[in-house]
Amino acid sequence: MPETPGPPRENGEDGNGDRDGSGQQRSNAESWQETAVLLARISGIGWYVVGSIGAGIGAGWLLDRQFGTEPVLLLLGLLLGVVAAFVGMIRLLSAFGRQRTKR
Repeated sequence: MPETPGPPRENGEDGNGDRDGSGQQRSNAESWQETAVLLARISGIGWYVVGSIGAGIGAGWLLDRQFGTEPVLLLLGLLLGVVAAFVGMIRLLSAFGRQRTKR
């Protein structure tokens, strides 16, 4: 049978099980702050991917116009942008994972 909500317990735990790894109770403000930081980092990774691919396409398009080699350099720029985005995304995610495991 599920436990019914009651008054806060003596040790400060409100029954939600909202504890960090150290066994100490976290406040709602700390939880919201961690969520906001997580969302900011994830959106930053997304912008990095979009920027890398966009920069590759833009550079390829400009070079194609300069040298008259349509669409060769555009496709090469797209390929390089995708590779740069993938490598950068993996690096950012692995650094984020290492940082989260240190807590």
